[in-house]
Amino acid sequence: MATLSAAWIAILRADVLRLQAERDDAARLCALNEAMVVEARHRHRNNLGMASAMLNIESRHLDDRAARRAIERTAERIGVMADIERMLGDQAASAARIDDAFVRELISRTILAAGAEGRVEGQTFVQPVDMPRDTLLPLALIINECVANAVEHGFPGDGRGEIVVRLEALTEESNAYQLTVTDNGQGLPPDFDPANAPSLGLAFINAFAIQLGGAFRLQA
Repeated sequence: MATLSAAWIAILRADVLRLQAERDDAARLCALNEAMVVEARHRHRNNLGMASAMLNIESRHLDDRAARRAIERTAERIGVMADIERMLGDQAASAARIDDAFVRELISRTILAAGAEGRVEGQTFVQPVDMPRDTLLPLALIINECVANAVEHGFPGDGRGEIVVRLEALTEESNAYQLTVTDNGQGLPPDFDPANAPSLGLAFINAFAIQLGGAFRLQA
């Protein structure tokens, strides 16, 4: 009976050692995977920054004002994407949080990129929300486009004013949220028709809203 007990003890010890080795291997693989994700995101940010810089350099050699502005705006959008990735950090997690601090920094970067710092202020009223990173990115791009459009059209020249960004749940029970971006600038022209406006920015906003399962509305 003593021999049988010793045999069982030996088997149990072998099983414990095997399970411990499997846990150690899984932990090493998990750490390696997280390191690879962080490195990939770091390289992605660098690539976006490089693309933005190259477009800015290219725009300086264009004589056509409209073409130059289009290239510059594209460079700004790519730069904002890199900024958003930096703001999200090097976390390997797939979830991220949008809150007042995140949106406030995004607005500041957008106003700075538009050259309107000091004359256009941003205010935020954001209900904190945890969401997948691939959902937060198009949402942040919508905010960037709305703020950039507000600066360009609401406060042209030396215009001064304020842009307010709100994000709030429609109801306590649902996962539906409403994003509102308002400004106290000069407003829309009386004959402005968003549906027929030749604006690439509005097209981007509408596309991102559809991607998120939402809808975009522009009103005076």
